[in-house]
Amino acid sequence: NINYEIIIIDDNSPDGTLEIATQLQKLYGEDRILLRPRAGKLGLGTAYIHGIQHATGDFIFILDADMSHHPKFMPQMIALQQSKNLDVVTGTRYAGNG
Repeated sequence: NINYEIIIIDDNSPDGTLEIATQLQKLYGEDRILLRPRAGKLGLGTAYIHGIQHATGDFIFILDADMSHHPKFMPQMIALQQSKNLDVVTGTRYAGNG
């Protein structure tokens, strides 16, 4: 029962990312999967900004395509934010419990 949207930013990658994302959009709907492709490789930082500019939710999670940030921690991060009314919650894969 979570209201969510997934924003996919593709910098014209040659690996078929946009095609796969389009299939996911057909499966889950345009209201859930938002495709925001860009014309070329403009950099990771600007891709984050591009995605944030299109976000409409109360929470924003930035997950890279290589899954270096595991989504299983999202519920914990939301709970922490809500329990302490935090503006930002962040984690790291370089520390034991992130």
